[in-house]
Amino acid sequence: MRTQRLLVCCSLFSLTPALSSCGLGNQNDSRAPERVTDVAFTGASSALASSASATPIVFSFSVPFPETIAKVGVVANGSLSIDDRALLTSGSSAGIVTNSGTSGTNIGTDITLNSVISAAAVQIRSRSKVASLITASTATIDPSASVTTVKQHASLAPYRTYAWTVTPPSCTGNEILTPNAKASISAGSYCSVTVNAGASLSISGSGPTFIQNLDVEPSASLVVSDAKGPAQLYVTTQLLWKGSIRSSSGNAASMLVGYAGTNAVNITAPLSGTIVAPTASVTLSESSLNNSGAIVALNAEVSPGTHLNLVPFTFSAVNLTLDPNTLIALKAELSTFIGSSQFANFVTSILSSFATDLTLYQVDLLTFMLYLNANADLIQDPSVLTV
Repeated sequence: MRTQRLLVCCSLFSLTPALSSCGLGNQNDSRAPERVTDVAFTGASSALASSASATPIVFSFSVPFPETIAKVGVVANGSLSIDDRALLTSGSSAGIVTNSGTSGTNIGTDITLNSVISAAAVQIRSRSKVASLITASTATIDPSASVTTVKQHASLAPYRTYAWTVTPPSCTGNEILTPNAKASISAGSYCSVTVNAGASLSISGSGPTFIQNLDVEPSASLVVSDAKGPAQLYVTTQLLWKGSIRSSSGNAASMLVGYAGTNAVNITAPLSGTIVAPTASVTLSESSLNNSGAIVALNAEVSPGTHLNLVPFTFSAVNLTLDPNTLIALKAELSTFIGSSQFANFVTSILSSFATDLTLYQVDLLTFMLYLNANADLIQDPSVLTV
């Protein structure tokens, strides 16, 4: 296999310091943060940076073929638990969940899902309904549950990998809002941000915001501007999510929270956006009907009675990078359009489906075809590339 041409070789699900040879696009705004309104803060904003140099961090996760991140509401790579009576939807349809890890997948009682794909053993409990269950291990299904299609000991490859890098600049201070206060700061890099109960903090400007330690208390809100593109908020060490974190438009599709820490995150306020936490456990505990977005985590849990409606983030905003697994997954998707029975609709299918996936990676169809031809040893049947 020729590896020298590959852009990056990522694990199925990881978050590690980036090597210079990976070639992943950086997501940072080197401008120093500027306080717009400071009357609501307690104490002086520290001017001391806590780190001497910036260290790139790679966010990476995978979804088994044929699913894509645009279709999956909960993505795990360790353990996955959809607790009793939880409701996962994608618009008017039942939701899809995946687990690439081996620590177990639990589908509680009275749950309806369109699809469950799991590398780990799967437990389907009482009265739950699943249209399609695929596991690389075994499935235990309660007699009162209904599963239309079951595949055990299945191969989940190829995996479609989503990977990008961020480089947090050295943090420049601490920002603390007193209860019920309102304030605004600009996008930048902060050591610690605390939004106390009832307070509201807005982050203006463009580019990602980096915070080492973030605490949003109950009934507080952190609003990140998405006026100039999808909002990106990266927390590197500690995330306490007790209040609202959302984009200024309120559109869940334009709010991304990337968490690089290892401490568990318990979301006890309505979710409006996507959280990606490759090295942490994430629990959605807000049982209201106002949760919109997606969860990507090492271990993922949706608490009893909680409703999560999938609204996928616009991942083309983070400069995703192709890797070998994703090339094979995209090739597999492409090959499904080339059979004789579908050839007449090939162009239409590409425009409506395949090209949409390529857009996430900022690659057009011609570039992708040329790339695959240059790396024909990555696929089993290079002849399918002749269209």
